[in-house]
Amino acid sequence: MLGEASDIDQRPHRSPVLLTASLEAGEAVIDVKLRNISEGGALVESDFLPRVCSAVVFHRQSTTVGGVVAWVNGRLAGIQFDRQLNTDELLRHITRPAPVVEPDPDAYKRPGLRNHKLTLAERAWLERWIQDPSHGHFGD
Repeated sequence: MLGEASDIDQRPHRSPVLLTASLEAGEAVIDVKLRNISEGGALVESDFLPRVCSAVVFHRQSTTVGGVVAWVNGRLAGIQFDRQLNTDELLRHITRPAPVVEPDPDAYKRPGLRNHKLTLAERAWLERWIQDPSHGHFGD
């Protein structure tokens, strides 16, 4: 029965992306946003899309593959490729995220407010400041 878990498991892995690509449909070349891609097809977005069942040629950098427009819904269209892309060809266009570097937690700590032991020089400066009437009082 369509829609069972076994049918869903057979779907190829789709890699979500946001890349530029183009579709060649007859004489027209349509710039599209590539939303996801798999070994068997792609999800594209554009204001101008070919009709369902139109033959197209999908271009993304050095990857060129023929296909057909499987469905159109508003600005989105599913492209079914004529041949399976191999994993290397597919992943060449998907950049790996930069490794996450955990910041040093001590670099972002605020200075402690309790149990801060003043140096002798800090104590002497503070005592002079407290006794000096030239700075006024708090709130002046």
